[in-house]
Amino acid sequence: EFAKIFALPPILMSLILLLSWSTHPYRSLPWYQHTQAVAGIAPIFAGLRTDPQTLEFFGFAQKTFEQVSDKKVLIAGRYPSLYFALNAQPTTCMFYMHSIGSPQSADALTGCLRDKPMPEYVLLISHDEKDPFYPNLRTMLSGALGLKPSNCVEFRHENTGFYGSIPYARTDIYNLCQTFDAAGRPN
Repeated sequence: EFAKIFALPPILMSLILLLSWSTHPYRSLPWYQHTQAVAGIAPIFAGLRTDPQTLEFFGFAQKTFEQVSDKKVLIAGRYPSLYFALNAQPTTCMFYMHSIGSPQSADALTGCLRDKPMPEYVLLISHDEKDPFYPNLRTMLSGALGLKPSNCVEFRHENTGFYGSIPYARTDIYNLCQTFDAAGRPN
């Protein structure tokens, strides 16, 4: 009788954790909504499943940014999985999921960008016009990498609730920028 009472809390706690994980996963839809195979996106995803919205997003990205396949790319935004989906070679300071609001983080990013090889392309991702970090990030990257608006093409994609999307953002804005060396030649 006494052993049954002590076994009850761990069992209840396990059930609560399972229920929580099933209904409130981190940055994804619940596991039971992952009905689509991801193998066609990139070999590294073989065996994984995702939801239809994320698969649609990967398809959009592959068609829209096909020119970055097998190129050195810096992706500035919340979707690091795009490196794999686009078959891009990461040229990054690994800041894609971090705040750049403080002067210290801006200095660290600028210093890191100076020490890294120059990417051939930069993909800036903004989450609607309400994104508070995008203007600072764009200014920082423009200064460190010499990005010019004339070297960038803007794309918009309706947010359908895919992995990692921002609830308030209705449209994600993508700026694909090609980089050039000091003589004006593409990197």
